[in-house]
Amino acid sequence: MDDTYLNTLWEFVRGDLAVPEFEAWLYSHDDVEAALGSTLYLEVISADYRSSYEIFDVREKLRSILPAPLDCLCITLPNLAIIPMGGDGLDRQFFATVREVQRYGRELWWLQLERCSACGQNWLVAQEERIYDDYMLKRLNADEAGNIVDKDRWPDDFRTYEAVLEVGKQLSNAYRFADPMSPTLIHTIQELKLSRPKITEQEVAELLGITPEHVAALTKRMTSIG
Repeated sequence: MDDTYLNTLWEFVRGDLAVPEFEAWLYSHDDVEAALGSTLYLEVISADYRSSYEIFDVREKLRSILPAPLDCLCITLPNLAIIPMGGDGLDRQFFATVREVQRYGRELWWLQLERCSACGQNWLVAQEERIYDDYMLKRLNADEAGNIVDKDRWPDDFRTYEAVLEVGKQLSNAYRFADPMSPTLIHTIQELKLSRPKITEQEVAELLGITPEHVAALTKRMTSIG
């Protein structure tokens, strides 16, 4: 399968290509049928793309026939993705080919630029090990990566810990602490309030996956030991 077709199909399967754009692409390329085969092409071209069920079905059928990467996971991952730490070993598989190029350091201790040695894809990576235990990933193009390496000019994504936690809130599930007064929770609230003093208890609660009442109790403990 042609690389351009492969990349477009994977973009749609992983959710990075909007449905109307995918439909337009289908109808504007006469040789898609040769790439997919007559049976699958007919199913894809005749699907009702107003139906979320049929969109899901098409994506799963395409996923099942797309060539599986032998060396890396990059093409299968959304432009904004998370990979859990530990668990099913997806992190080990990802980082088998992805290596650190440059670390932001300083106050943004969680942030680094990484690159895949197999396909050359650049990733902005935020390591969030307090609340979600995930790696947050943002796909970067060559220019964006070059700005980091050559000019120390980093994208705005993940520039605050709040932004990192926001991705976790959207795409993952917060860890449930055995100790409701865990120092990790307290330190995270301190960091959020230092970065944005007017952040509300409701906003903090949503980021940490706890209740506003729990945030209030943690803030009170934070004040008493601060």
